[in-house]
Amino acid sequence: MKIFYYENYKDIFPELQGSQLTDALIVKAAGEFGIDDEDVHVIRDHRNKPYLAPRSRYRLSVSVSHCMNTFACIISHSNCGIDIQNPKKTDIGKIAGRFFSIGEQKLVDEGGTDTFYRLWTMKEAYAKFTGRGIGEVLAGTDVTQLQNVLFTEYRLDNGMYCAICMPGEETK
Repeated sequence: MKIFYYENYKDIFPELQGSQLTDALIVKAAGEFGIDDEDVHVIRDHRNKPYLAPRSRYRLSVSVSHCMNTFACIISHSNCGIDIQNPKKTDIGKIAGRFFSIGEQKLVDEGGTDTFYRLWTMKEAYAKFTGRGIGEVLAGTDVTQLQNVLFTEYRLDNGMYCAICMPGEETK
């Protein structure tokens, strides 16, 4: 697994936008991962989740997130999800009340803005990990209760919150 961050990412390929820009940035990250960019292409599943498909190797999992001028990309041999969020002034209680479980809401009440953004990025990373989409995950997934995934969270140098979701140990 390797994570790539690009600041001012729209300036890297100024002639591209949308999914073309995203795919070009994924290929750039793949080159830094050690895959020759002529040997790889981006494919997407039925829910538009991207994968790297090297022509002569096995498929690699990819997850991307962008916020403001930062682009994050994780490449892994196993399924993965990543999300970055820039903290901003918002009514976290109202949003948590609408999209978080009772347990998650209690954590936000106790931990405030920091806890809110930590949980939000975990939810988005999990949605990307599963490929289910954020709407489905927000509707009823308590990320604090998941047992078969592992979350890694941290703050980027620019203050953004980041969460990564990877497969975890099976529980018995």
